[in-house]
Amino acid sequence: MEKSEEAVPQPPQTLLFATSLRRSSFYPFDPEGQGDEARHQFTHRFRTF
Repeated sequence: MEKSEEAVPQPPQTLLFATSLRRSSFYPFDPEGQGDEARHQFTHRFRTF
């Protein structure tokens, strides 16, 4: 059971990183400086997921 609990929070984080790396235009870090809008959209998209 302990392993399951630890595996639960890990998948989402890894998935988020993988998606952010795959989608350069949807980078959560905004290296290009798109603004807060991009960050909000990224969070919104993941929330709906």
